[in-house]
Amino acid sequence: SLILTTHSMEECEALCTRIGIMVGGMLRCLGSGQRLRSKYGHGYQIEVGLVNFSPEQIEEKASQLLALLSGPTPSTRNAYTDVSTAEIERIFNLLGKDEWSPRLLADSSMIFDKSGSISLMALAAWCLLEDKMDALLGFFSSHFGHLQVRE
Repeated sequence: SLILTTHSMEECEALCTRIGIMVGGMLRCLGSGQRLRSKYGHGYQIEVGLVNFSPEQIEEKASQLLALLSGPTPSTRNAYTDVSTAEIERIFNLLGKDEWSPRLLADSSMIFDKSGSISLMALAAWCLLEDKMDALLGFFSSHFGHLQVRE
């Protein structure tokens, strides 16, 4: 007999015929991978990675956001300017994405300066990623119903 400790069910199934699951130092269940999955499994777990956008794609999106913010009035600002939180909320409103404001403010990877502004390029990259993620979540929701997202 051999005891293997791991957090990976895939690894267990590849190397073992019987699997035991311990919780709090106590053995809670024992059986084959198929038996445990049929008795305790509640769906699928999928890990998704997205490809980074090119600098050209980000700059193009930043230009689109700036045009949206400026409206018909020509702007002296460029894609490398900073935008305030009020301008961000206005952009999201014009895009019909009001739900993005709380998401952006909760995103710890976004770096706002002391005045509450952020680089338009950083905002553009974030918007591209959110668009892609929203499309992906929409696909999963429409095909699989209930889902739980962990980031």
